[in-house]
Amino acid sequence: MRDTDVCYSIRDEMTDYVQQIEHRRVVIDMQKVNFVSSTGILAFLNLRRALSETDEKVIFCNLSSALAGMFKICKLISENPDDPTPFSSVDTLESALTASFS
Repeated sequence: MRDTDVCYSIRDEMTDYVQQIEHRRVVIDMQKVNFVSSTGILAFLNLRRALSETDEKVIFCNLSSALAGMFKICKLISENPDDPTPFSSVDTLESALTASFS
């Protein structure tokens, strides 16, 4: 997610999609992503704002250690479930689909 136009396109598609479906969690598999620009981060934050209920979750899975570290520094995710962050993170897609988040 380096190119600004690609980030904007992804942002628009994600936002449009979540507005059309009923959901409790949105899972984003980052397995094939090795870099996220600041525009990409804004796309994810825009997706979070598009979710209407506060108990709805955006969950990243398969984050590389570099991306997980960057997301933690930016306070987007946390290892402490009591920290108020906009996103959650788990190791695998299966965990994201079955995890219970409070």
